[in-house]
Amino acid sequence: MYRVELIPKTSTLDDIIEPWVCSGRVDNRADGVFVFEDCNSCNVDDGIISIAKEGKWYIYNLADFYRVKVIDTTQPELF
Repeated sequence: MYRVELIPKTSTLDDIIEPWVCSGRVDNRADGVFVFEDCNSCNVDDGIISIAKEGKWYIYNLADFYRVKVIDTTQPELF
């Protein structure tokens, strides 16, 4: 399982927030971090991050974010 934290650039925040909220996720833009908890997988390839959670895939361009942090929650000793 993975936890994925995304900090979007100001210029792309408006593009990200509407689909984020419309898909039932918490509007946490005030925190500045969009978080995916308990993801099944997370892959980064050719400037794209793909996140799988509950049978759905979320795909984002890495250039839209200041920071992307992927944590393998099955290895707590890394924290």
